[in-house]
Amino acid sequence: MCVSAYGKVFLVRKLNGPDHGKLYAMKVLKKASIVQKTKTTEHTKTERQVLQAIRDAPFLITLHYAFQTDAKLHLILGTCRTCGIMQIMQSCNFLA
Repeated sequence: MCVSAYGKVFLVRKLNGPDHGKLYAMKVLKKASIVQKTKTTEHTKTERQVLQAIRDAPFLITLHYAFQTDAKLHLILGTCRTCGIMQIMQSCNFLA
């Protein structure tokens, strides 16, 4: 789906459990890249905490799962079925 300096986001499908077959966005962050800068480490921790705190908000992306391996952090998020914000703003003539 997309790539950043710290990791990647993939579209994944849950293989078992009550939400079998559901699509999620899996954000995978490389720990080695994150820990190089204190601010980046703080931002990553804050991102996880904020996502956890707002998980029941109806209009925001939901954090469903979070786990880590020795080398990576994984955030499993709900997917957004709309197009990108820039496309929405252009279609509403916000960016003329």
